[in-house]
Amino acid sequence: MSAIDQYFFTCIAIIDLPLTYLPLAEDEDFDWMYVAVYRLEQDIPEDEDEFQGKTGDILVGGGSGEAAAMRILMPEAIVETTDFDRFYDDEEYSNRLDGVTYPGLYDIYQFFWDPEDGYKLGSGYVTLGWDPDGLNLGLWLTQHIVSFVLKHYPQDYAHLKGDDELDYL
Repeated sequence: MSAIDQYFFTCIAIIDLPLTYLPLAEDEDFDWMYVAVYRLEQDIPEDEDEFQGKTGDILVGGGSGEAAAMRILMPEAIVETTDFDRFYDDEEYSNRLDGVTYPGLYDIYQFFWDPEDGYKLGSGYVTLGWDPDGLNLGLWLTQHIVSFVLKHYPQDYAHLKGDDELDYL
């Protein structure tokens, strides 16, 4: 049983991630992995060792050991990645965040993986379009996940979106 199975969550997507770093398993033919994308439906207790999160946050990975987890803070990530020109003390911004404190662009995600996991996963995300010389992996993946949830779950997230468009799918 994986750590996430102890908590309430909704699996909202699966990333079919090709991998170039081999061998990842004893089977030399293992050249891909499925990475689940979960929406947390409860706060994670602070004593959890595998990942942290609050209700509504997105976890990329972390289930059944298929991939180490990455947390995307929600709704902060939507507001931060879709409203580049706002003023941080803007009343509209505060209303959309519903009192959540502005975290900063590079604080809207959190890795729960070690450097080796990052290398393995990064090699796979390169095959899906991540450019290591461009955005860092965390921000690139966050923008893609935010774009995904805005497209596929507009009823849950549209009220948070700013004026800037994300079209990464």
